[in-house]
Amino acid sequence: MKTYECKSCGQEFQSKKGSKSRTPLYCSSVCYGKTLKLDIRCKLCGTQIENKHGVKISNRIYCSKKCQGESRKGTALSPEWRAALSKGRKESEKCKGPNLYNWKGGKENTRLLNMMAHTKRHHGVVGKLPKVFLQNVLKAQNGNCFYCDASLSDYKAIEHLTPLTRGGDNSPYNLMYSCKSCNSKKRTLTLEEFAIKHGRFDWLAKFDIIYATAIS
Repeated sequence: MKTYECKSCGQEFQSKKGSKSRTPLYCSSVCYGKTLKLDIRCKLCGTQIENKHGVKISNRIYCSKKCQGESRKGTALSPEWRAALSKGRKESEKCKGPNLYNWKGGKENTRLLNMMAHTKRHHGVVGKLPKVFLQNVLKAQNGNCFYCDASLSDYKAIEHLTPLTRGGDNSPYNLMYSCKSCNSKKRTLTLEEFAIKHGRFDWLAKFDIIYATAIS
């Protein structure tokens, strides 16, 4: 074993780890730990600052992120700091798309979200529209109106079979898609009342088939 001199305590020590490409610098982990401590103390708690990254940083004033955070409590952020935070959030992948805590699915769901907001605002309906179920309903209806089978490519309305004004809600069994014309004609009638008015009792059986297909 070769003999080396400890850079921390100055004592000689022997080590088997020495080689042409590697020279041991410290006789123990205690001596190595001493080299990581800076000759300054934390501004908040007074603890001697330890640099765990192995590079001495003379401008450190806090011993940890906890102390740094505690020191900022109740202090307003400067405009420069706010700008830096805003830039960091915009560039971070954690603050984009599905990673956002309030992500709502992107532009393709804007229309559906607007309908939800309108319904909640004007009728005070409790419960969200079941997005996946509505997508399945549209497929089960082949993209056509529940009542008249007209194409819904230009306009489609979320049809509450029991109107909101008569106690209906956003439960899956109360939702279908209809065209603008049928939606206007039905108004405050229930599915049963609308079917009796037009003599279309087949709509009741049709609902059972579409609902069973969409829910499965």
